[in-house]
Formats: sequence, structure tokens, C-alpha cells
Amino acid sequence: MGDVSDLLAGLRLGGPEELPEERLPPAAQVATPAPSGRSGQHKPERQPGLVIGDQHFADTNRAWQHIDAVKQRLLGRYIGPSHSDFRFLQGLLARHTKGPAKVSHPPVRQFTACSNVRGRGVEFHFVDSAGEEHDFSAKKCMDRRDEPLGSKLRRAMELAVGGQAEEFKRSAASKCALCSAAGPRLQVDRHNPPLLQMCSAFLAEHHGRPPVAFAKAPSGGAQFRPEDAAFGAAWQEYHRAHAQMRLLCEACEAKENARRGVKDKGAVVGSEFYPGSSGGRGRARGRGRGGGRGRGRG
Repeated sequence: MGDVSDLLAGLRLGGPEELPEERLPPAAQVATPAPSGRSGQHKPERQPGLVIGDQHFADTNRAWQHIDAVKQRLLGRYIGPSHSDFRFLQGLLARHTKGPAKVSHPPVRQFTACSNVRGRGVEFHFVDSAGEEHDFSAKKCMDRRDEPLGSKLRRAMELAVGGQAEEFKRSAASKCALCSAAGPRLQVDRHNPPLLQMCSAFLAEHHGRPPVAFAKAPSGGAQFRPEDAAFGAAWQEYHRAHAQMRLLCEACEAKENARRGVKDKGAVVGSEFYPGSSGGRGRARGRGRGGGRGRGRG
């Protein structure tokens, strides 16, 4: 009966067949000390150093060991709520810096692990209730750090011109500009100049400082506040005048980003305007993508 139940669960989800339930011991679980020899008295319980989902860890190193083990178990496989790793991954995802907004169509129905398209290890993915698959960064979930202002500015600038990217995507031929591959996961790429170079050029030419505070977008990222509408409008006009866009498949996008020297997706812009703010990673390295909807990043 167990096999039949699992098969029916997979059909209800409408996605890949799930793995059957695996009963795995909680990794690095902090043990509760046994009672002392005195009647009715117990030694005080040790408090867990970290709780993620239904797992208790003595420290972050042991949590990372468990994360690595889960990645290997789920590589190329999809699991649903009946699997023993599902609650742990739910708890990990709940720690993401974007919070609940990371999942556009809750609840999460499945988790999996995939090789990173850029060739940098294994990453987790989730499938939401709309059947859309998105990746999420275990590092962001574990770090829970405040996002640097330069990173928020980059996100807000990308979001502000997202409508222009969508217009282009609807009007362009649905194939990769470099290899002619077709498919639903084509991404809008800016080139000559790449998007981040365009952002930096605009900031250098714009008279006035960029915003120092941002609103939270429905997607969970940063967006411009109403009081910064003039800055956003000036940037949109600049982008419309200078952006050269094309569609790329994920493989070609990864190759182009590698050629441009993009080593991290946490790039920042305008760091010179934010003294004392964390500089983030990968300062304005010429990343070409942005604005087009598709597979989730981070």
C-alpha cells in the first residue's frame, strides 16, 4: 500500500515522481542528558545551538554537514511532504533573506537538488503550487545577513526596467541569439554595454545621489519608494535609450557571464555613495542579465 500511496501523491502534485519516505536519524541532534540518580530531579537540558525545521544542530558546522548530505541524497530527485528531508528544507527556506516572499505561489510542493548551471557545485530547488521551479541559496539561508545598500540599489534598478525587458521578450523571436536554442527558459540579456555597466554609467552621469532606503517589492527584493520616483523615471529613460537586449539560453548566459568576468550574482552598484555600508560581493562586474522573468535566482 505504501508504494501506491506514494505514486498517488506524486500524481496529485502534478510533478516528477517523489521518493518514498526515508526514515533518517536527525543529524547531529543534541542529546537530552539522562536523569540524575536523585529521585524526581533531572539535570538541565542542553539547548540546541541551531534548529532548522525538525533538525537540531550543535553548531553551524554540523548544520552545513547535514546540508551537504541532503544535497547528495536529493541530487536529480524530487521529494514531497511525505519525505523525511522535506521539513528540514522547509525550515531552511524559511530562513531566506527574502522571507515568505521568496515563494511567489505558496505552498512549496516539492524540493530537489541540481548541479549549478554555472558549474559551481550543487544547489537546492523548490517547486511551488503553480508548478514553477526556483533555486535558493543555502548560504543566504544560513547567513541571514542584511543585504548591502549597493545590492538593494542593483535589485531596484533591475526591477524598475523589468517592464522594458518583458516588452522585448514578447516581441523577440523565441530562440537563443547565440545558439538558436528554443524554450521557455530564455533570459533577457543586456550587452554592449551589460546591465551593471549601464547602471554604473547612469549613476556617474546622474545629478544627485541614489536612494538610501528602499521599499520591499512583492517579489521580496528591493524597489524604489514613491519619494524616489524621479530617480526611477530618469533611470528608466536612460535604460530605454542605451539598452541593447537579446535572448539567451541558460548555457549561453553562463558562458557570457564567465567571459565578462562575472563571478558572483550578489553584485553591488553605487558603493561609492554608501560609505560604511557592507560592500557585498562582485562589485559592478558587467553582469548582462536582469529584468526578464524566468527561473528564480538566489
